[in-house]
Amino acid sequence: MLKLPQLLWPAGVLAISAGAYFLHANGGLTRVENAVAEARAAILRHERDSDIVIVGIDADSLAALNEWPWPRRHHARLLQMLEPAAPKSVLIDIEFGSRSPEEEDDALLEKALADWNGGPVYLATHFQARSGADPSLTVTRPLPQFAAHSELASVTLKPGPDGLVREMRSSWQIEGETFKSIFAHETPLPAGTVVPIDFSIDAGSFGYVSFIDVVSGRVDRAALRGKTVFVGPTAVELGDIVTVPVYRTLAGVYVQAFATETVREGLLRALPAGFYAVGIALWTLCCALLFGGRGWRSNAAFAAAGFAVLAGATVVLYGTGRVVLDVAPFALALVATFIATTARSLDEQTWRAVVFALRIKRSDALLRSVVDASTDAIVCIDAQGTIRTANPAASRIFGCVHAALFGAELAEFVPGFKGDVDMGLAALTGTPLERAAQSADGRKLPVEITLSRVATENGLFTAIIRDVSERQAQQRALEHQATHDPLTGLPNRTALARYLGTLLGRANARERVALLMLDLSRFKEVNDTLGHDVGD
Repeated sequence: MLKLPQLLWPAGVLAISAGAYFLHANGGLTRVENAVAEARAAILRHERDSDIVIVGIDADSLAALNEWPWPRRHHARLLQMLEPAAPKSVLIDIEFGSRSPEEEDDALLEKALADWNGGPVYLATHFQARSGADPSLTVTRPLPQFAAHSELASVTLKPGPDGLVREMRSSWQIEGETFKSIFAHETPLPAGTVVPIDFSIDAGSFGYVSFIDVVSGRVDRAALRGKTVFVGPTAVELGDIVTVPVYRTLAGVYVQAFATETVREGLLRALPAGFYAVGIALWTLCCALLFGGRGWRSNAAFAAAGFAVLAGATVVLYGTGRVVLDVAPFALALVATFIATTARSLDEQTWRAVVFALRIKRSDALLRSVVDASTDAIVCIDAQGTIRTANPAASRIFGCVHAALFGAELAEFVPGFKGDVDMGLAALTGTPLERAAQSADGRKLPVEITLSRVATENGLFTAIIRDVSERQAQQRALEHQATHDPLTGLPNRTALARYLGTLLGRANARERVALLMLDLSRFKEVNDTLGHDVGD
């Protein structure tokens, strides 16, 4: 007959499988998958033979032209210098949506676009919310005279919930109009296709020239002939910097290049949901069968091997077939099965030992907090009086840094304790010892030491050292009050009786004791008529 735990085990395996799949399907493991994807891209980082050349508006270009925004004659000059090189296409990731203060500049750029005789020229469009209160989108596009001689390409980069740009869309549908991303012009894709960007591509795959070098004629035309040219800001001060995986930050024009090269290499392929439903169930079942009947150390080794298999699978599939395998649900199922199997293998006595160990740990933490909070010095010493441990109050009482106590002799701080050590500490346990301590600055103070033997360690003693300066001062004050007149400060009747008793006790036949008594006549009448204040 099957026992209840044996019946519950298959249900537990099923619950682990279902839970892992549910979290994966509902995005509960997105952060883990993003971290895995970033690590995978870093491992597979490689350089591609790309024809994309970045024409960067960099710090040298800004310094050379000494103004920003630039007059559009500079962009017109760029097109004039690029045309003889016959690039395959040109993307200008710069906003041309407003008129220039100088109409002549707009006319020069319009003429350069109209006279362009080569591959297509793409001008940037992007969109944003109208305002914080109005979430509807507004499109910023080039002026009509520029758009008439070019094609429009969306350069919108939308970060994810964690603020990182990981993907682009092939197109956006806004106000009934479709705006294609730059790579969708080159490679036809279904509308709204989400393209995960392959950041395993090395940034060195793209050529780079400075804007100022191109317009100054310092760039060999052969370096641009037949190339895909992306023009855009790369200087940090221009603010067109986005946060991405692997590289942390990239200029927006570089992200456009990464997305374009990703599509050229082939879109990353995601496995269907059905694969994960079946795969996670089979993986969990295999883990449960593999872990069954073995000790936890063997299972831990198998679990490590399982993680290695998952890591290898996702790297190989990504590198060879551009297939994205989400390993987080499989890793979660592996860990959960290992924990469940380990817990199932523990017998009742083992669980009791685990619970007892946890209680001991909590008790130790509680005891440590009590010792540390104590205002009395609590030190642990060996039979020779060497300090092994001490609480913070010990360093306060002895006036030294806490580290100076460890390994020091207690007799260094309590000189009289040297004799106690010589006598043997075991004979002094339980008896309060009054000694004079000496702080690091030479100040002396009375202390009370109580010794007790540590039950779990041979040869170790706990010494509770209390500063009794205030207590002795209070005792002296009380004794003075009991034997002296509060008005005059002279010894009172109690002190007189004690003194007379001492004298009479040691007197003999040849010694005499005389007592002289003085009285004030009618003093009672003074107190009764004029008051005790006047009498005093």
